[in-house]
Amino acid sequence: DACVGFYRRAGFMTNPLFGYDTGKPPERGLYRLATLRAREEGRRLGLHSHSSGGAGGYKRHRGAVSVVECCMVHAGHLPWHRRLPWLALHVVLWHGLARALRLPGGPTGPVPPLEGA
Repeated sequence: DACVGFYRRAGFMTNPLFGYDTGKPPERGLYRLATLRAREEGRRLGLHSHSSGGAGGYKRHRGAVSVVECCMVHAGHLPWHRRLPWLALHVVLWHGLARALRLPGGPTGPVPPLEGA
């Protein structure tokens, strides 16, 4: 009544395919069982689990903590005029939006420790 699909890369796993039959009684705990199955498989394979931001309200209710996820772009080898758009994007998103929203792990907040790290 539930399914989990995942992929792994660079020591991490994420499960973009995750679902359960919401018509079944909540007491069956299908969401928890699917989550547990994904974590067990990650542990068996020696991978860190990336649980994504989906179902945020449910995860917060269960004690999850959100942190800022970062993507990096190496532009140091590019000429100045090609680096400028990346710099502008950095300033707007990181120093503007992340600071305004006071995101955990953002430019003014402490970075929470990673689980199991």
